[in-house]
Amino acid sequence: MAIVDVRVVPLAVPLARGFAAAGDRGLADASPHLERLLVAVEADDGLTGWGEGAPFPSWPRGLDRRAMQAIIEDEYRPLLLGRDPRRLGELIPALEKAADSPFALAAVDMALWDLLGQILQMPLYLQLGGLARPALPLHYSIGLKEPAAVAAEARAAWAQGYTDFKLKVGGPDFAAEEAAVAAVREAVGDGARIRVDVNGAWTVSQAIDRINRLNRYRLDLVEQPVAAEDLAGMAAVRRSVEVPILADESCFNAADVVRIARLEAADAVNIKLANCGGLWNARKMAYVAEALGLACFMGGMLELEVGASAGFQFALSQPVITYSTGILNMFTREPLAEPAWEARGRHAYPRPGIVGIGARLYEDKVKAFTVA
Repeated sequence: MAIVDVRVVPLAVPLARGFAAAGDRGLADASPHLERLLVAVEADDGLTGWGEGAPFPSWPRGLDRRAMQAIIEDEYRPLLLGRDPRRLGELIPALEKAADSPFALAAVDMALWDLLGQILQMPLYLQLGGLARPALPLHYSIGLKEPAAVAAEARAAWAQGYTDFKLKVGGPDFAAEEAAVAAVREAVGDGARIRVDVNGAWTVSQAIDRINRLNRYRLDLVEQPVAAEDLAGMAAVRRSVEVPILADESCFNAADVVRIARLEAADAVNIKLANCGGLWNARKMAYVAEALGLACFMGGMLELEVGASAGFQFALSQPVITYSTGILNMFTREPLAEPAWEARGRHAYPRPGIVGIGARLYEDKVKAFTVA
């Protein structure tokens, strides 16, 4: 068995709504489309594995769509042609050595795992060791907005069955953000869990003061309160507040997990397939975090159904992932694929009969959203 082709399909998918975050880390309301890449890895027996790339040039180590496509086509494709797709332990380290680009690598990594799942005729979660839980708890993500709009969105999500909420903060008006957190607590009551994501926008002193002020509304978690490179500062914040701290932009790989643990800079780490280069490296992060006593959170880079299905099945297979996830929150007008999950209330369950990553592409949508 051999790989005969690696194809990249660039997409521009119409957005239904924006998702504002501090430091240009979200989706602008003015953006009409979300740029994504699909990667197809084809074997000589006719099977094709699919992965998804998330261009995000404003993110640390992120790339735009054209740069990602160039790496995949010029660096990764020649290394894969003619190789046995079942030998992931050879292929993925070779790709990583050829071009150290986790966002591009993640898309190809997913496609290889998806192809292997089709060869073995098993879902991804079985390839990764089996189910650690029957379903994945979900949270609802809300971007930077006026307090009344945040509360209204939380109220609508609560009516749909959500009980966990993640609010973006870190913008220029903290008073409005505090009012938004208060409004959500009032809107959904004591039964909800509320966490905030700062995207590294605060100084150490701001973080300590503002987290302590926000905790009067009983926060469940604070994500990346200070700049990604300031692990010492994040450790100082952690020592000064009662709310658990989650490292996101500070944590790209297993070595980062070790540094965070040594400095006692966080209580949990965010595993994102795009950040670490895909499922192969995500496993390393989860194993190291568990060994060092850190909890894990399954995050994403606003991937569509293919990438989110990969993250969903990964989270199902890892007992160290203990927090609810927002990776299944979609912001596009139309689905690109039937996903690997079935959402029921605040939980997502694996869809029966899935193979590999389990996202079934809608060919008409792929064709409609493909760009030159």
